[in-house]
Amino acid sequence: MAEDNSFQIANTINHSAEVYLTIPGNKSGKGKIMISVKGSFHELDAITEGDSIPSNSVVKVVRI
Repeated sequence: MAEDNSFQIANTINHSAEVYLTIPGNKSGKGKIMISVKGSFHELDAITEGDSIPSNSVVKVVRI
């Protein structure tokens, strides 16, 4: 019972996620990703410095 299952965004770094809503390229807007952390799924906003990333792509979280 002492286990801490609270979500901390820092735990997403270096984890894979699925793009839920297309991420526009060159920081021109926000998309959404679905990521599993400690067995729970979370929907988070996402941006990219590179080209746009289409829905259903698998990405890796490198910064928060």
